[in-house]
Amino acid sequence: MGSSKDDSGTDGENSGGDLPDSNSSLFSEGEKVLAYHGPRIYEAKFVRAM
Repeated sequence: MGSSKDDSGTDGENSGGDLPDSNSSLFSEGEKVLAYHGPRIYEAKFVRAM
């Protein structure tokens, strides 16, 4: 049982294998996203990254 606990640290390091390039964003233009503003969450459209 102790060995599975030791292996969990190495699994976490490999979990992000499909990360986007530094120039790309998490969303694509025109994609529908959830926006949070104060107490409200609403549907919005992603226009561009700053």
